[in-house]
Amino acid sequence: ANQFIKGVAEVLQEHGMDMLLLSGRHNTSSSSAEAVPDAFILYGAPSNPEQLNRIIKSGKPLITVDCNLDNVVSVNVDNYAAAHRIAEHAFAKMQGKVAVLGLRLIESDRVCRIQPHELYSTEQAISRRRLDGYLAAAIEQGRDLPADAVWHIPLNTHHFAVVAAREALTQYPRPSVLLCMSDRIALAAMAVARELGINIPDDLVVVGFDGIEEAERFYPSLTTIAQHSDEKGRTAARILLSGELEADLLMPSELIIRQSC
Repeated sequence: ANQFIKGVAEVLQEHGMDMLLLSGRHNTSSSSAEAVPDAFILYGAPSNPEQLNRIIKSGKPLITVDCNLDNVVSVNVDNYAAAHRIAEHAFAKMQGKVAVLGLRLIESDRVCRIQPHELYSTEQAISRRRLDGYLAAAIEQGRDLPADAVWHIPLNTHHFAVVAAREALTQYPRPSVLLCMSDRIALAAMAVARELGINIPDDLVVVGFDGIEEAERFYPSLTTIAQHSDEKGRTAARILLSGELEADLLMPSELIIRQSC
């Protein structure tokens, strides 16, 4: 989020405009702060329907990033294609059991494995697109990826990621391929692997998604999908300021191959 906000701020500064950050988890029935902005950039899937409804009803310009809303222009990467690409890479590097450390796949505030009926969904959340990309690559490569090999992590934090990674990596048989839906999850998983004496990439390959700076500095450095969040922020801000809110935009992403896979 930091890189995304930085990109937005750069464009607003160029135009002599200010930015107000509003929490999407604000639970009050109304907020005077929402009356202040002239336009809104919604970053990530909305978690407060009441707040979202108030923003839409305001009639002010709105653009979404990393999520989709009906009749609202969005800026995203092709999460399905990117996830498919990095899963293919991981499968080519290592045989054996596959596990997914997913992010916000279901409505639950605890770390858990998803149920078989939850494996496929028509939801258009970015996490679901990534999971669909992993599943498609697994089918094409003849790799087994059942529901009980997919973990739901409710928040993109080190704490929850460690819980999921420890569960996954203490299974028998242990996974040899770990597909992580964020770099923060992947870095936490590699830290757990180190504690357990699991060698990366000889015994386990790990891939992430996002392209955060820590992924390059970590040892071993993380193979990931870079989605250039700073440029995504600049693009969203420029579209919003231009007033040309007519069509969704898919931005390019990049497979960055490093030491972890």
